[in-house]
Amino acid sequence: MRRLNKRRYLGALAVAATAGLVLAGCGGGSGNKSAGGTSPGEGKAECAGLTSYGDLTGKKVHVYTSIVAPEDKAQKDSYKLFTTCTGATVQYEGSKEFEAQLVVRVKSGNAPDIAYVPQPGLLATLVKDTGKVVEAPAAVAANVDKWFGEDWKNYGTVDGKFYAAPLGANVKSFVWYSPKMFAAKGWTVPQTWDDMLKLSDTIAATGIKPWCAGIGSGDATGWPATDWLEDVMLRDAGADNYDKWVNHDIPFNDPSVVAALDRVGGILKNPKYVNGGFGDVKSIATTTFQDGGLPILQGKCAMHRQASFYAANWPAGTDVSQR
Repeated sequence: MRRLNKRRYLGALAVAATAGLVLAGCGGGSGNKSAGGTSPGEGKAECAGLTSYGDLTGKKVHVYTSIVAPEDKAQKDSYKLFTTCTGATVQYEGSKEFEAQLVVRVKSGNAPDIAYVPQPGLLATLVKDTGKVVEAPAAVAANVDKWFGEDWKNYGTVDGKFYAAPLGANVKSFVWYSPKMFAAKGWTVPQTWDDMLKLSDTIAATGIKPWCAGIGSGDATGWPATDWLEDVMLRDAGADNYDKWVNHDIPFNDPSVVAALDRVGGILKNPKYVNGGFGDVKSIATTTFQDGGLPILQGKCAMHRQASFYAANWPAGTDVSQR
């Protein structure tokens, strides 16, 4: 299996979607201040940047996020040094219902200490509707000023106040496919959207569905499809119109949005194209996004559009460059 950056596919589409923003101090926890005492990491070179927290033994930091298994491994591993050097315990909670439940939890007084907020719009909602989000500490702001560009800081800023440091980003425009299958069938990797549709017709004529897809994600079901829409909106309507759309300066039924949605629907709603390995068009909604691309491994579909983080969902031992 190999992935294609759709910037080559679609011609000059550059999308780097924010994967997470740290909602600093959301629950007012003790994890962002020194608890006093000698840090367990005192004298250890690898802990030099963490000893200022003091001894946090017995303290718990609740992290709430939409990142679930298997993508969560890297997140959990990243806490090991912090817990070793401070003595704190990190309670990691990943949930497919994160986006719906986070606002409810904050409003009800059950906020996490830290939340990974994948949308700047959701952060703004939390700040404005709950009044319980804590501004990022000065040290966090200084770190962001030093290492990140102004745009990145703006993603975590609401009404001139900085709340959330950038955590990471995913490229949301990869098309995954099997190089071995393409070579065996004589298919050429397309360089434009029109060429991609021509290839889809060619593949469909062989009896293989060119696309497999899954948008199931609990309460957040549908987001992989909105990623398609956002990509095409940016590609076809341009950055200025895309920004107007995000800022609600144009309605959702604006002609540019409708055109982008129709272009996406030309693939996802086309029974000739989908849903290889799972069923018909309706099966897309009931197939989880984690499973969406797996039929490629059985030769039941040829292409799957998904973000860079999808790499974690291929079965253990899968060499994505040799499938």
